[in-house]
Amino acid sequence: MQLPAKITMELPANTRFVATARLTTTSLAAELEFNIDAIEDIRVGVNELVSVVLEWAEDHGDPEIEIAWTLYDESLEVAAGVPGATEASSETALDMLTEQILASVVDTYEVGAGWGRIMKKRHVA
Repeated sequence: MQLPAKITMELPANTRFVATARLTTTSLAAELEFNIDAIEDIRVGVNELVSVVLEWAEDHGDPEIEIAWTLYDESLEVAAGVPGATEASSETALDMLTEQILASVVDTYEVGAGWGRIMKKRHVA
């Protein structure tokens, strides 16, 4: 596979589809040969990220969200947001538990109004 590679998906803004994002993330992390702990970490990170974006979408009447996975040689980046949300959108406050979870399971994260991004590196032993 030639890297970087980007995969995008649009999902209804409904919590029933969070599992689709987690399953896709797990599959892509395995493709990059992440170890089982790193796969679980990024799966949890995606769950938190998508949940935050879905909450924002529901509060603002957005019917769908977009998710993009970018695969690099040594990392996987996942971005999620409502259509039209950009990094220029103001940052949004995360609750303390969500911040603690993201800080413990991914290498970097940032979240704004209606969008967010996480990144997990593949640590080679």
